[in-house]
Amino acid sequence: MAISEGNTRLNVVVSNFDLLQLKIWAKAHGKTPSAYAAQILASRIEANLDLVDNLASRQAEAQGMTKEDWLNQIAGSPDE
Repeated sequence: MAISEGNTRLNVVVSNFDLLQLKIWAKAHGKTPSAYAAQILASRIEANLDLVDNLASRQAEAQGMTKEDWLNQIAGSPDE
């Protein structure tokens, strides 16, 4: 299956227990576990945008960089 433009595939590891719970939750909502996991992840990120922004500012300041420069640096770096 092709990934939509603007999206990136992310591989995560979860326990067998969590995978079973995700399968149950997704099935109850008529979605695949992958689609539902993506929806859950996106909603948690959205709910914490202020925290993420604050963390970015603090990380940049700690490294003596502007937030914009720091974000550009991490955007171009491989996954850590």
